[in-house]
Amino acid sequence: MIFCNDLVFNIVDKRFTWVDDHTIPDNTKVWGEWIWTGNINIIKDKVNKLLNTNIPHIFVMINESNHPELVDVIKEYQDEPRLMFFGDFLPTMTDLTNHRPSISWFVEPTNYYSSNSNGWKKNSHQWAIDLRKNLINDYSPNRPKLFDALLGMQKHNRTFVYDAINNNTRLKDLTFLSYFREKDGELEKGTWKALNMPQYHAWPDGDNFWITHSSSKVPGPSLGFRAVSRYSVVPWDLYNQSYYSIVAETSDHSTYSQFTEKVAKPIIGRRPFVVFGGYRYLRNLRRLGFKTFNGIIDESYDEIEVYEDRWQCAVDALTALSFEDPEQIYHKTEKIRIHNYKHFLNTNWHQHVSDELNNILG
Repeated sequence: MIFCNDLVFNIVDKRFTWVDDHTIPDNTKVWGEWIWTGNINIIKDKVNKLLNTNIPHIFVMINESNHPELVDVIKEYQDEPRLMFFGDFLPTMTDLTNHRPSISWFVEPTNYYSSNSNGWKKNSHQWAIDLRKNLINDYSPNRPKLFDALLGMQKHNRTFVYDAINNNTRLKDLTFLSYFREKDGELEKGTWKALNMPQYHAWPDGDNFWITHSSSKVPGPSLGFRAVSRYSVVPWDLYNQSYYSIVAETSDHSTYSQFTEKVAKPIIGRRPFVVFGGYRYLRNLRRLGFKTFNGIIDESYDEIEVYEDRWQCAVDALTALSFEDPEQIYHKTEKIRIHNYKHFLNTNWHQHVSDELNNILG
């Protein structure tokens, strides 16, 4: 086992679970530090403190890795033989000998794809299994929109998408668009409620599962509700009313590609998608074993390094796609969509952690 702050990696189940024991046993061979920040100074401080110990092997798992200098920081430690980095990203233009991909956002939250009971209580994700059954995984006629663009909280690339769609009459009329951008002290309109997203789902024990547009908080037992952030849920209702997803990733840096639930959900929904992210995001996605839609959807934007030009090219791809017959697009992309869905569910996204640990422990 690797003790990771208040997490433990279970080699048998090949997943991280929460624990309460923060104590490092005296004979610890491997210490794992799970760092939930993109703050470079915090990362370096934690790593340097660990290197000042006598622990022979140190694993650093980085999430929320939204910082343009992240790759450079990891490169600084390439001569430290005790240290290995893992994270939900791949470098774009350089090789890192001391980094392995470990895509935590493809493992947790299990809410948006759950196929077992890996939750905080037994069968706590049964609602997600039931919810997934509502998805229409292939073409169906007469959907009212072509695209969903659920942009989440304010970021540079999402503002670009939001403005581009609103300034394009055709795309605006064909898109479910929501953005929680602060403007004049208030959030922009366009929440899931306004888009007819169901507000709750039944638990196996009869309680309600309350979907909020804020954080994952439990309001209190007297209310009989449990809240979950919108990012945790596949928006099946909107998926069933549209054909394609617009993915505005958490990170839009060009030095690496970060993979999150933003791209996971359309993969689970077996949907074609266009990405507004960093340089060569799609190329790195293919490095993880996925397939993309080039030749069916224009993905030349992925090779454009200047972000304004890249994203404008992606908008042009959306416009061109809007004139295509969705039935034909779904037929042409069927094998790709099925491959991606199966690859997502059947891959152990922490395999590199398991492999490195087994190499150490024998």
